[in-house]
Amino acid sequence: MQKRDLIFRVLYFLLIFSIIVILNSCDDANKVSVDERINMFFSDLNAGKTSTLRGDHISPKSSDYSTINSAFWTASVWVNIPFSVNTSSIPDNSTVTVSITHDTASGLLWTFYMDEDDDDFWLIRGIDNELGGELISQ
Repeated sequence: MQKRDLIFRVLYFLLIFSIIVILNSCDDANKVSVDERINMFFSDLNAGKTSTLRGDHISPKSSDYSTINSAFWTASVWVNIPFSVNTSSIPDNSTVTVSITHDTASGLLWTFYMDEDDDDFWLIRGIDNELGGELISQ
């Protein structure tokens, strides 16, 4: 009988441990750092996913949120694909400046204004660059 109790206790412990691990891994799945968000934004822009850029990457708090649609991405600087991020290890701050290269310019400084929607879930609220000024209003 004692052996059976020991097996039951070990199985109970493993079940509780598994539940804790699963719940903790779910939290990490909902986290997007500033670095990840900016790189995912440019990856989707380069891939032509203009119909989902606003919903996936732009904060609803952005002044331009309601006017951003698929046509928005076909104007001005956004057509200069492919874009690449030259800055590595972008910190989780509400304002970050990164170096961007696209088909007509290299090493341009772009400033991203970020919103942290949930704990460690960052979205883009606004974007400025050194040439064109405000690209997405905060």
